[in-house]
Amino acid sequence: MVNWYAVGLAAALVYIVPKRYFIQKVLNYYRFRSLNMPPKTIVVLLDDIGLNYEKARLYAKKSARIIIGGQNRIKIETARKELIRLTKNKNVISIQVNRFDKNSLKTFAQEVMDSEVAVDAIINNTGKELADLDIIFKTQDLARERFENHCLNFLYVGLPDDL
Repeated sequence: MVNWYAVGLAAALVYIVPKRYFIQKVLNYYRFRSLNMPPKTIVVLLDDIGLNYEKARLYAKKSARIIIGGQNRIKIETARKELIRLTKNKNVISIQVNRFDKNSLKTFAQEVMDSEVAVDAIINNTGKELADLDIIFKTQDLARERFENHCLNFLYVGLPDDL
């Protein structure tokens, strides 16, 4: 005669207990995965407090390391302090950079490369829409805006030496 109690106990030990242990491990991994993941590094280029600032705020809430770059030192310091106050994230730093000066871009890129292992995202949405009449570059500012919209993204990422 088969001892069904022993068969049930053996089935529980062989099949159910390891499966439950495995499922519990998987659930704990997904529950606490943000504690196991290293923080992301995001470079945000600000000229005006707007869309880029809001994206930086969302990343700062997720405890990412934020590097703010911009021309106006007062604006980027204000944005940095505001991000720290709103998100309680202390990993926000600000670096002044002139986006139209090649040497300033190189020093900015060198500072970021020296302080960070990897950069996970670059946020640069400072482009402006130009009207059809403005395509003829009558002023230097319009030519600068067109250059900014189309070429500076490559300079942020590539930074070739021989321009």
